Amino acid sequence: MNYQTENRKFISENFENVFFGLVGDFLQNGIHHGGNIEKIANQLNVPPEDIKDFSANINPLGFPSDLWNVLVQSFANIEVYPNPGYPDLKAAIAEHFGIDSDDVFVGNGATEVLDEAIRAEKATDALVLAPTFGEYERLFKTGWSKCASLSTT
Repeated sequence: MNYQTENRKFISENFENVFFGLVGDFLQNGIHHGGNIEKIANQLNVPPEDIKDFSANINPLGFPSDLWNVLVQSFANIEVYPNPGYPDLKAAIAEHFGIDSDDVFVGNGATEVLDEAIRAEKATDALVLAPTFGEYERLFKTGWSKCASLSTT
C-alpha cells in the first residue's frame, strides 16, 4: 500500500474523530496554532493516540523510515550547532530544482518563512480570509501592517 492510499484509508477510518474534534474545538475556541489533543480526546471520550492533529505540521503516518535512519545517524553530530546560513541544504535544494542557491530560502518552520516573506514584501495592507492558519493575522499585525480578517463561513 502506498503513502497516499494509507493516508486516505487512515482519514476515512478516523474522519469523525479527526474532523469533528478539531473543527469543534476551532468553532468553540477560535483560531489556534495546532490542536490540543488531550482536550479533544477528553471531549470525545477517546484515547489521545486515536486523535490525529491535522492543524499542526505533523505527518500522521510518522517518520518515513529513510528519514528516521538519517536522523539516527546524525546524532553523532548533535552537539554541533548548524551553520545558520544552511549552505549545504540550500545547495542540495538548488541542485535538485536546477536553480541558484541564492534563490533558496530556508526557514525554521512555516511561521518563520511567512514572517520573512511579509518583511521582504514590506506588506502594508492585508486581508486574511478565515478560517485559516492562525499565524497569518498575527504575523501581519506584528509586522505593523494594517490587517483585516473576513470570515468565509
